[in-house]
Amino acid sequence: SSPRGKKYAVDNFPKAKIRELPFDITFLIKRFINIYNPKALIIVEEELWLNLIKASSKNIPVVLINGRISPSSFKVYKFLSFIYKKDFQLF
Repeated sequence: SSPRGKKYAVDNFPKAKIRELPFDITFLIKRFINIYNPKALIIVEEELWLNLIKASSKNIPVVLINGRISPSSFKVYKFLSFIYKKDFQLF
């Protein structure tokens, strides 16, 4: 979702269709999915957008690559596990 990430994708995958995601708001995510009809969602390095994960997992595979969690982030996820537990099961 960053300019650097987009440049990397365009430079390294010239034949791929590169699209920027909207904000992680349910109706925007659903609209994006309906317009572009993706075949899979591949999340790299802990870009955990909850609405994106929930909406995508209903129709396509959701994969997390290199999803390392820092000790400080782990404490947050553990504290908020009542929110994240269901979402982590969607991968």
